[in-house]
Amino acid sequence: MTNNNIYIQSSLAEFVVPREALGIDGSCGVEMQEITEKVQFNLRCDMSMLARSSNHAEPFFGSIAELSSNRFSVHADYECYWLGPDERLLVARRDKSNLITQACSRLHLLHHALTDLSDAQTIIQLSGEEAQTILMHGSMFDFHQQSFTTEMCAQTLLAGVPTLISCHTDTKLGLLFYRLYIRRSYADYLSLWLIDAASEVGFRIVLNES
Repeated sequence: MTNNNIYIQSSLAEFVVPREALGIDGSCGVEMQEITEKVQFNLRCDMSMLARSSNHAEPFFGSIAELSSNRFSVHADYECYWLGPDERLLVARRDKSNLITQACSRLHLLHHALTDLSDAQTIIQLSGEEAQTILMHGSMFDFHQQSFTTEMCAQTLLAGVPTLISCHTDTKLGLLFYRLYIRRSYADYLSLWLIDAASEVGFRIVLNES
């Protein structure tokens, strides 16, 4: 019998390692979870032409075209990440995927390419007081809050894995957390690396979160 939901199963669910381990001081410095209920689309087009087009009157297209470099914007139904001058990553809940595809279908007069990356990429979220420290263990990128803070994103190597990293703020707790966008084929390797890197500070794997 075919399981139609297998594509949204978290790879973290298959780990035989402990899903929670305290650090050497008895604390849990990092929480990890794979965000499974998201769709991801790569949009390539001339953003300057998009900004000048009549479609710019629509807030959806305006937010895409006007996004500053290495920034992302969060909206009610979707998120938009800057990947390059003429490239964006659009992310939404699976039940809102039609919002992106239908909106981009109205770009038929503008040369563009919309690619569904939902099955090719996944998202790992890191939160906790030591999340920034873990990232700094695996990358030369400057993750200090003075240089990399909320609504910023960067494409870099993390433990040798090409990764888009975004910085968010938990509005309830006032703490930063990070989302790592990676190819699904790297998910097991990077997750195991994160667990190993967090062994001294303590970690907890959270399953079945969207």
